[in-house]
Amino acid sequence: MRLAALAVLSLLVLAGCGQQSASHHDGSASSVSSASSVSATPSREVKVSLSAVVELMHDRWGDDVDLTSIEIEPVGSRYQYEVEAVNDDTEYQMVLNGRTGKVVRHSEQPLDADEAGGAERREKGIATDKLRALGHVTAAATKAVPGTATEWSLEKDDGVPVWSVKVRSKQGTMHEVDVQADNVAVLSSEDDD
Repeated sequence: MRLAALAVLSLLVLAGCGQQSASHHDGSASSVSSASSVSATPSREVKVSLSAVVELMHDRWGDDVDLTSIEIEPVGSRYQYEVEAVNDDTEYQMVLNGRTGKVVRHSEQPLDADEAGGAERREKGIATDKLRALGHVTAAATKAVPGTATEWSLEKDDGVPVWSVKVRSKQGTMHEVDVQADNVAVLSSEDDD
């Protein structure tokens, strides 16, 4: 099973390397590398598609897990994904190299009693089949605040999946732009001090 996930991940990484934009024709999460037309530096480092990350998550922990959060951030000279998922009774965490998709570390732990039995899943679970491509999210954020997207964080906010995108403006100031993950509507923008 692990070899199959790595093979799929490798193919998706290679397929995403040359893309300028990702289409959103089947409703699934699309290539992270589509951000290249907006933000040159991160796109060279973030080659693993969001759909590949979701596939690896399901391959590692089974189909009965729901994504609860993703963070994509620079660590040293590379970008990494921090992925959290949950089923009815267990929380899972995985860190991936954003360029290669290699799993850096992973863990799982039982949920506390007040989170178990599906409570955490109902509150924080994100439907991945409706997520728009990260390139589209990045384009919306950098249209609201012209500049370069440097970090992305996905979580549910009041029942809605929202990407918080940190954007360095052309003047050098940092802004946080919240973008709805399933329709790329910009929800808010504020200075990030």
